[in-house]
Amino acid sequence: MNLADTVAIRTLVVDDDDVDREKTVRILQKTGLVIEAVEAANGAAAMQLLTEQRFDLVILDHRLGDCFGLDLVGRIRDTPWGPCPIILVTGYGDERLAVEAMRDGACDYYSKSQVSAATLRSAIEAALRWSEVARQLADAQDRLHRLSFFDVLTGLPNRTLFFERLEQAMAESRRVGSRFAIAVLDLEMFKEVNDALGHAAGDAVLSQVSLRLQALGRLTDTIARIGGDEFACILTDTSSEAGIAAFDSSVRAVMGEAFGVAGQAISIGVATGTAMFPDHGSDVTSLLAHADQVMNREKRSTHGVSPTDDEPPLSRSSHERAVFLPAQLTRALESGDLFLEYQPKIDLSTEEIVGLEALVRWRAPGGGVVPPYRFIGAAERTAVIYPLTREIFRMALDQAARWWRDGVRLGVAVNASVRVLDDPRFTLTVADELASRNLPPRILTIELTETALISSPLQARAALSELARLGVTISIDDFGTGFTSFRYLRDLDVGEIKIDRMFITDALRSRRDSAIIRSVAALARGFDVKIVAEGVEERAAWSELRRLGCTIGQGYSIARPMPADAVAPWVNAWRLRLRALEIADPGGF
Repeated sequence: MNLADTVAIRTLVVDDDDVDREKTVRILQKTGLVIEAVEAANGAAAMQLLTEQRFDLVILDHRLGDCFGLDLVGRIRDTPWGPCPIILVTGYGDERLAVEAMRDGACDYYSKSQVSAATLRSAIEAALRWSEVARQLADAQDRLHRLSFFDVLTGLPNRTLFFERLEQAMAESRRVGSRFAIAVLDLEMFKEVNDALGHAAGDAVLSQVSLRLQALGRLTDTIARIGGDEFACILTDTSSEAGIAAFDSSVRAVMGEAFGVAGQAISIGVATGTAMFPDHGSDVTSLLAHADQVMNREKRSTHGVSPTDDEPPLSRSSHERAVFLPAQLTRALESGDLFLEYQPKIDLSTEEIVGLEALVRWRAPGGGVVPPYRFIGAAERTAVIYPLTREIFRMALDQAARWWRDGVRLGVAVNASVRVLDDPRFTLTVADELASRNLPPRILTIELTETALISSPLQARAALSELARLGVTISIDDFGTGFTSFRYLRDLDVGEIKIDRMFITDALRSRRDSAIIRSVAALARGFDVKIVAEGVEERAAWSELRRLGCTIGQGYSIARPMPADAVAPWVNAWRLRLRALEIADPGGF
């Protein structure tokens, strides 16, 4: 609340002593603030008022006729209107009571003998600031929860929430001995829409698809967007093949109508796959695998898929890539078609280079360079992820060793799939790779996405703890996209978190994104964890991100990913520029 406003601060004064209560009201009127005071003579009356009306502030006497003020603090916090700042008052000074009051949720405390208009105004101003910060934190937590479990574009449950609800449906089905179905849907011709009309048109199609699926009503208890153009449904009301056929028919009917996008009528198709629990699988993995197999059989029968080994992988649909990419990646590993580019990270305060992130690329058969997001997902679903990860680590550490010999002593960060943490040999392999090159473990940072950790927290914890004991830095990438983020700072030996670019991009323009970054940074400082802002695309954002608490920056405004042989010249040029700036302005850093 802005104290310069003329809106009255609705204040509930709770005191069983009529004289003291009236005195408090008189002092309130002398604070210079616009106060609307409401009085309550005991705890019961206060709680009645708080459940019926919204108040901006509560001034609460500790000793009431029917209870102690401390007993009311928690109850006031849980009123329908949400947390309300509380100033606790007592007739005598007691530091122990003050500490207890603060611990229980009061935001200030004073003795009646010490109160004056000035001290009361100061307490009220602090209490209202506390209230605003609490509201901002609550908003940030709500947004983090929303981002963790719901798709931003469509508002549908995301992959994480879909899996959670599927587990719940399975548990309920086992309990009562019932059956239910699931369905997976993949849009046809979606890539062509993006290519011809742009990604905004693609987003419009996805939004319309989600609305049409939701219009199916009780046929689906949960509709989720689990991938770019992939949707999934839990059909708890469907327990027969006839029900599955009816659902399939309904989906094709609503998807068969033209979509209006950018003033044009366009048509897209849909491939579906279904599975029945427990007939086709007794767990999430097997059930979804069956549904995927049904969908892929439909696609092959519809399109007559018969690709050759030499066909470029990007010419196939997403599910075809999932089938054929692992074999092609195996050949790429054997033929040396994978390579790394490196993107620098800098200290936002000193602008000194603090490390590099290794980013894998693939020279695919048929020409063209394939970015990792086009093939890592498919690799993670098969055993090829293990040799692929080992090769990426090998290339990155080989290059780091060469740089160290040449005097470019910078750490290197490598992205790892959470699946490799299941391999008991992984930590030993990392230790051996470092030792064989005479590299100290501190030069290596292993980045894992937060959403990946959500899927395998128990298996990951032991491996990550062992790596941290070796001296390797553990980094959580895309921080803020998973609701259990803060638990990792408590339970895992995390040395760094990278705030997801969705927050960084709008930090200069969005007060809420700024509040989220500031809150995360403040929490991380308490755990001695470094904060990396990734996706820093504007030079103007550096000072703001530093002010919000980010310690390290990475993004196009610093440098784009570059080949290994371009790193040393870039590092030398950057350092020369810094030295020149120091000479020109010694106090500028």
